[in-house]
Amino acid sequence: MKNKTDNNINLIYKYKITEEPLDDKYSKYNIPKKMEERIEYYFNNLKKNPGKIIDDLLCFHDKDKKNPLINNFLFTCYFVLGKKKEAEKIANENYKLNPNYLFAKLNLASLYLHKKQHHLIPKLFEYKFDLKSIYPDREIFHFSEARDFHLIFAKYFYYTNEYKQSKMYYKIAKKCGGKDNELDYFFMPLIIKVILFIFIFPFLLIYKFVKHFFNCK
Repeated sequence: MKNKTDNNINLIYKYKITEEPLDDKYSKYNIPKKMEERIEYYFNNLKKNPGKIIDDLLCFHDKDKKNPLINNFLFTCYFVLGKKKEAEKIANENYKLNPNYLFAKLNLASLYLHKKQHHLIPKLFEYKFDLKSIYPDREIFHFSEARDFHLIFAKYFYYTNEYKQSKMYYKIAKKCGGKDNELDYFFMPLIIKVILFIFIFPFLLIYKFVKHFFNCK
């Protein structure tokens, strides 16, 4: 099994992070053969090109509406495509059917952040703030689980003005491949922010002037 090599993550939370598919009940939950054969293709296109795979996922979903993995993939496609109502519906259904599934929780948490309801997140995770506390019997987590979990809580602590905690969670998320533009800018060293402001601000002024000029014609 291929594991992430960052020892800091393993030492802090005492679990391993892998890039290999997990052998748990959710990952192996009656995945359609056609989906299993192309699982890496679907996973890689979830955020990069969701429109390319959503029709396939809807076909899989029509045949098995309880499947946690299909519901998770479908939620991500809807969310990235900006179809928030459809995303919210599938997220609520998935959580109702699979309340212990990590991504069912994470999907709802993403919606809470989007709707400025971050105060609902701690209760969703039973007021537990690390993966090992939520799943004490698990020794291995997929990198996407660790990445998305820590991104969610990095944003949560950011919105609650607990910046030290937010920075710690975001640091771990980034080691797992996570990225958030808002957090990147917030935790950017002040000197870099000043340099960016000096170079970008004049272009913004020119853009606004040109836009105003043409709108006045």
